[in-house]
Amino acid sequence: MSNPFDLTDNGAYQRWRERKLAQAITAPDDLIVEIADPAALIAVERNELLARCRRSNMAIYATRADMDERTVQQLGAQLGLLRLDANWLAG
Repeated sequence: MSNPFDLTDNGAYQRWRERKLAQAITAPDDLIVEIADPAALIAVERNELLARCRRSNMAIYATRADMDERTVQQLGAQLGLLRLDANWLAG
């Protein structure tokens, strides 16, 4: 089986790249997922976030909930993001 990340197999990479670009979401509004409670995602919200990440390597969430650092960490944990990288420029 060919591996698109094998540096000696350019054809496999090009085929993977074409498939990835063909399925990518191109309209910014289509990346948005409405979330009622970021600290407690429902299955539909989680699935929609993950689907957008699979297709376009990103998702945008919109919520009316107040967000603090703990809520952001809870949201990330539900998506498998368990360790935050330090941002040395953050206040």
